[in-house]
Amino acid sequence: RISKDILKTLSETYRRIRNTARFLLGNLHDFKPENALPYESLLSMDKWILDRLHRIIARVRDALEEYEFHVPVSLIHSFCVNELSAFYLDISKDRLYVEAKDSLTRRSAQTAMYEILSCLTRMIAPLLSFTAEEIWQEMRKTDPSLPESVFLADFPEQDVSRLNDGLNALWAEAENLKGAVSRMLETMRAEKTIGTSLEAQVQVKRCKELEKLAESFTAEELADIAIVSRFEWADDLTLPKVFHDDATGFDVAGGFTTGEKCPRCWKYDEHPNEHGLCGRCAHVLHED
Repeated sequence: RISKDILKTLSETYRRIRNTARFLLGNLHDFKPENALPYESLLSMDKWILDRLHRIIARVRDALEEYEFHVPVSLIHSFCVNELSAFYLDISKDRLYVEAKDSLTRRSAQTAMYEILSCLTRMIAPLLSFTAEEIWQEMRKTDPSLPESVFLADFPEQDVSRLNDGLNALWAEAENLKGAVSRMLETMRAEKTIGTSLEAQVQVKRCKELEKLAESFTAEELADIAIVSRFEWADDLTLPKVFHDDATGFDVAGGFTTGEKCPRCWKYDEHPNEHGLCGRCAHVLHED
């Protein structure tokens, strides 16, 4: 079977996978294998995405061994679109672009991203041969020790030491919370209350389902996950826009945040320095 719609869908799938690889490559331009952190030193988010990666690897291998070639395509595409582009990479942009070059948070992200890119490239090699080879040759520019061709490299195998059921469950809750906040922010954009998400401050009503999340993350970390300037838990929602998210059952509220916009990271800060920079950006530039 073939039609214009089928070809359009396939080209869109290819574009999503290729664009994900391009983003990973672009943010690994200054990364070399010797910069990699040991797994134990990685941040929680980076350990979680490696858990997701290695679960995908096992399913892709099983499907290929059964000659079910449509399954790896679907799994890899879904991983690129959902876990990576819509969540992990979206949240990681701030630390990749704003944190100090050799900071723990940035190197932790790059360590995870390099492993993802390596495994992803080898997984798509039987399916998107020319694209995989093109990516591999770019990777060899920063790591000449890699085999001369992706087809001379071993197919990735699941590393069970990367699996963590507790982290998987925790970050599933974080994804749900981000989804609820994002849907509320979309209504604020439609009402012209905010432009970008960083112009918002958010309140989330405490509930039993979110107790683990509240115990595991600080308000600053949750603001980064939601990609807003300020986040707080509340028993009563006091911000102007109150929103009940039907998909999750969470009650959230939002409003235009206070403070001044940092020209470097675009977050709003109550106490900028004389140059208008937030405390973090001022510190990074001073250290640099």
